[in-house]
Amino acid sequence: MQTPLQGYNDKNIDFYRHIKMETFQHLAGVIGFHTDVDVDILFPIVKEAKVLVELGAGYGRVVKALLQKGFAGKIIAVERIEEFIAYLKQHIPEIVVLQQQDIKHLQLTEQVDAITWLWSGILELSKEEQAQSVKHLYHLLNKNGVLLLEIPRKVKYVGVHIGDQKIKVETEWGTLDAYLPRHEEMEQYGKDAGFSSVQLIEYQTTTQLDRSLYVFRK
Repeated sequence: MQTPLQGYNDKNIDFYRHIKMETFQHLAGVIGFHTDVDVDILFPIVKEAKVLVELGAGYGRVVKALLQKGFAGKIIAVERIEEFIAYLKQHIPEIVVLQQQDIKHLQLTEQVDAITWLWSGILELSKEEQAQSVKHLYHLLNKNGVLLLEIPRKVKYVGVHIGDQKIKVETEWGTLDAYLPRHEEMEQYGKDAGFSSVQLIEYQTTTQLDRSLYVFRK
């Protein structure tokens, strides 16, 4: 088991503590996730999983889409924001919610078959923490488990580049800092963690944003 990470971008938590639920949902629409195009793509890969972990569950968009598509396994929704946890418990009571869980310190009581980490979640860690997080998640998966990571190919509507790979999102409710890994870095994360293969699936959202879904197979 990897040593828990110590929090490079913990300051980003205020961005989510102050964002309104309807604003968060609106941003999903701006990016083009309101049609759950990402879940459409990944569902065939995870549909047979007995236990699936959804990292950064937010208001439950991905969880709801999985259930609507007929996912019959157990879903563990991991979220660190109290307001989102309360919302999940009220609107999706059939799932398991791990309160105050952060990827950097994530501990599970069982090995899982699939982990989804979508909507650029990995970007909120430094390059070093991204690599260590992929290693950490590798150890949480069963022998034939799969990790699905989703990132943008470039930033357009939400956030601006302040360097080749660094991104900043500044809003009236807070600021979010992020690091966008290159394809070669994502492949290296998988190799260093011990995954047997890394597959890239490129797709476009309904608002014409180019996105990348990485499939890490143990």
